Amino acid sequence: MTDSTPTGSGPQNASDLMSLLLETYERHGVEVEQLPPTGMRIRIPGNDPLETDYADAIERARDLSAEQYPELAEQVVLALIRQVREQGVPLGTHYPPRPDDHGRQVLIRVLHELGYSARFEDPQTISVPLRDGERGAMDMSDYLSRVEDADLDTAFDEVTPFAEAVIKRVSEVADLSEASSEQLRVRLYPESGFPEGVAGTLLGRRVGADLFETVALNTPDTVQPVKRDQHEETGRSEEGTYGEAVANSVAEPVEVSHHDFGGMNFVHISGEHPYVSAQLHVLTRHVEQAPHGVLVALPVPQVILAHVLGEESSHPVAALELLQNMADRFVEEADRPITSQVYWWHPSSRDRAESELPDLRAVRIEIDQEQGSASLFTDDEEFGDLVQSLLAK
Repeated sequence: MTDSTPTGSGPQNASDLMSLLLETYERHGVEVEQLPPTGMRIRIPGNDPLETDYADAIERARDLSAEQYPELAEQVVLALIRQVREQGVPLGTHYPPRPDDHGRQVLIRVLHELGYSARFEDPQTISVPLRDGERGAMDMSDYLSRVEDADLDTAFDEVTPFAEAVIKRVSEVADLSEASSEQLRVRLYPESGFPEGVAGTLLGRRVGADLFETVALNTPDTVQPVKRDQHEETGRSEEGTYGEAVANSVAEPVEVSHHDFGGMNFVHISGEHPYVSAQLHVLTRHVEQAPHGVLVALPVPQVILAHVLGEESSHPVAALELLQNMADRFVEEADRPITSQVYWWHPSSRDRAESELPDLRAVRIEIDQEQGSASLFTDDEEFGDLVQSLLAK
């Protein structure tokens, strides 16, 4: 009488697969704890542990041979890591693309063939090893937009220039310990634009709501944000580095022009470099005394838009609305905008040292044309009181 039991059935089936799942999670840098008979508790960085049951996977394994268990375990583990990383949580060692995700798979394969151990850190960001043992990251959104749902041939047709761009980026990345102080700059980014947890690894400071100023190395072709741990290895003081970076950025050439909109004066500060926002540290060089502060918009790295509150013919509500509209247009047309948010450059910023952060407070106005009303949105009571006092004049 022949044995008709499926190849993978029986108690050994569950035991073998659970052991393989544990080993696979460990190999991919995920801490897990088995919850007999078929459950696991998975440690999620910055979150409560996730408890899941693998009874369904074990049931699927009943139709497989033991030789197929490792592949099943790999698929199950990578699927969970992928799901968690897509939510911005850095679980495991990297983001694993789906097998049929030809765009990402082809890019990784081509870079591997060229000698670069590439991997995706999150769905949009690829990384490759650098000379100092760290990994350099690069946003691949442009490439991925071209190969979304692409077949294998299309992915190979598109990949070459983007793989070359990654390699060029790696070759240009400077070692901070060998960089001169003249290369240091400060650059403004939207904090929400960084993957979860990345901003904290950079040598940077929060300037205002969703604004993050990083120290960066300026090279002829790239701007490389400085990592905090890299900076610590140099022995330089953070205060000294910020001072040099701000001074170098402020020294970059800018053009300042004045424009009349709605009978009010607006200041346009611009440059052919991504460090124009550093002029916020020395804004009084470009505006009058500004005893009531300045409304500023920072839509793109190359531009600051400003209006001095309290000037003759100034109307704070109309000026705020105009700045919002200007910032919106800049952001809509930019490839890498900063923000359409408008900020109040507090007058106390006038008395701060050049290397200190200016005091920026987020403000917004909404106009209801039909009702003829305006609603001011800010967490800052001082700004609301100021607007009322300026309107009363």
